[in-house]
Amino acid sequence: HYLANGAVIVPVGGDAADERALETLRALHPHREVVGVPGGTIAVGGGGPHCITQQIPMGVVLPRPGPSGAITASGRTTSGD
Repeated sequence: HYLANGAVIVPVGGDAADERALETLRALHPHREVVGVPGGTIAVGGGGPHCITQQIPMGVVLPRPGPSGAITASGRTTSGD
């Protein structure tokens, strides 16, 4: 799970034990909203809550996608922008 400002983000897998885990975290973090998110979706998109919430150091400029929306590993868009 991941502790965010005012929330706890928890990957869930559609298992019967998910709700018990969420309730346990609600008891442990009474002043935070506990939010279950599809674990499979997170795994495909980045690996886990910690992986997909990595900080970006101040001053780092991220590449912006061009009209096609795709960015290559070099940071250039596939349309040559």
